[in-house]
Amino acid sequence: RPRARSTSDGAFAVWTYEQGDGAPAGQYKATVIHHEVVVTNGAVGAKPSRIPRKYTRAETTDLVIEIGENETQIPPIELK
Repeated sequence: RPRARSTSDGAFAVWTYEQGDGAPAGQYKATVIHHEVVVTNGAVGAKPSRIPRKYTRAETTDLVIEIGENETQIPPIELK
């Protein structure tokens, strides 16, 4: 199952087996999860996500990404 982690500017790289190896060609349902890390009184925690809940689960997301053969770029994902 391909996955990615974004940087603070929103850029991301997809991997499947090893960091940076990309994703096999195909059609994928995409989920988006955001956890802003905070430190309070020395304790590490996460703020509540501001991402609409429907995007956080494969059963409810309507984001579909198509990866073509030899494709190296995924267009920006826009959440509505």
